[in-house]
Amino acid sequence: MKQYIAAKPCSFGGRRYNIGDAIEAGTVDPNRAPTLIKYGIIQEADDKAAPQAKAPTNTPVEQPDAAKAKKQTGRKKVE
Repeated sequence: MKQYIAAKPCSFGGRRYNIGDAIEAGTVDPNRAPTLIKYGIIQEADDKAAPQAKAPTNTPVEQPDAAKAKKQTGRKKVE
């Protein structure tokens, strides 16, 4: 049986797969596999290379300084 890797978040057999997750053999219907590959949902795994999940990138998001950012409330004043 062929092994597949999730190319997009999806679910098979009631189990959720994230991008890069290996899908167990026999989970994907062999008749549906070509269509799922065509639409970019899954891709065939290489027999030589074991599929690896992507590591999450935890880059910090810069928070605006509360003193610098002035929130306008109400209507604009006419001068």
